[in-house]
Amino acid sequence: MLQHMKYNDEEINQHFQLNIIRKNKKGRIDMLIEFNEMVGRTITGMNGGDGEITAKMFADQQGKIIFCCIHPGGSIGLHIHKTSDDINYVISGTGLATCDGNDEVLTAGSCHICKKGSQHSIMNTGSEDLVLLTVVTER
Repeated sequence: MLQHMKYNDEEINQHFQLNIIRKNKKGRIDMLIEFNEMVGRTITGMNGGDGEITAKMFADQQGKIIFCCIHPGGSIGLHIHKTSDDINYVISGTGLATCDGNDEVLTAGSCHICKKGSQHSIMNTGSEDLVLLTVVTER
């Protein structure tokens, strides 16, 4: 049986490795996000959605960058972006985003944007993972 739970930002941040910062050859600090070195976290019922997602996330005060796989049959439930824009670039797979009541078909190369104050959900409609790179910008 799947659990459907709502997670707030603090709970989500606790589940993820938040930042990897490295010095370049000149000794200056550059920010390099090494998603390949992060451990993916699997969440069941994200924002009241169905099934599971697996994600790797970087977060700071300005926003988040999330590499996310919504597994077949899975979805991220309807939620509102009160303080941020949410930009979702589709790397692979197929899905459906619903933003403020409007449906948008998602395929590789498409980009779904949920503006501050809007609400949206994302569902995997295919038989393979729906793979997204999501950028959340606080404003």
